[in-house]
Amino acid sequence: MTPQPILLSQEEIEQLRKEVGRPTLMGKSIAKHIAEVDAYMALGLMFQDTAKQVVTNTTATSKTTPI
Repeated sequence: MTPQPILLSQEEIEQLRKEVGRPTLMGKSIAKHIAEVDAYMALGLMFQDTAKQVVTNTTATSKTTPI
């Protein structure tokens, strides 16, 4: 499956790919945005894991009474 660009043409995507890792302003900007997205994604997983622990702990300690 080939990803389809939404806002950029294939040529624009290729131009941006060439800038990744280069010491240009665009390359530095792309690297910064990649780092921010990676940090955000790691944060989201941390909260998701915490939520699972809360649900697991609550479920394990709650008692139900049959009706």
